Amino acid sequence: MFIRFIESWMIFGTDYWFISPAEWDTYSEKKKNKILKDLLLVDFFPDKKLNYTIFDNVREKIKAKIDLNKGIDKERKPVLGP
Repeated sequence: MFIRFIESWMIFGTDYWFISPAEWDTYSEKKKNKILKDLLLVDFFPDKKLNYTIFDNVREKIKAKIDLNKGIDKERKPVLGP
């Protein structure tokens, strides 16, 4: 998925980005520490797959939009027309 590449590039390819404080506050301490630790690594190319995600809320919105287009509501039940 393209989002995974962007996340990996953010960690291993550049330091010209930020996460809004509101988004950062939704992350567990473990995740925050992992992100901060990984930002210091310089041994990897930006295409190294991360073992965590950054854009959790974006993924949920994309998934909900895809489901809606497929006719599935947020409880994963089929939507039966108007």
